[in-house]
Amino acid sequence: MARVNEVCVPQTLKDLPQWVLWRYVTRDGKTTKPPFQASGHPASHSDHATWTTYDRAIRALESGGFDGVGIVLTDHDDICGIDLDHCMNHG
Repeated sequence: MARVNEVCVPQTLKDLPQWVLWRYVTRDGKTTKPPFQASGHPASHSDHATWTTYDRAIRALESGGFDGVGIVLTDHDDICGIDLDHCMNHG
């Protein structure tokens, strides 16, 4: 089961109702991590109706069927994020 070290998630982020879940999906031979709602339906980075609270996202993650959680950042947030995919050399 996937786990989140909740101590490392700032309360400022936990308070935002902008959470989604993700699971690994293979599309066209590539692994991707699309966003999902806690219900298991697809979520959208641009549709706030598909986001949830941190607590609900964690409960859904702990119930199984997902590989992780993520937060959606918007133009209205005073937060920025950096996505560092493929930045590590594991060889």
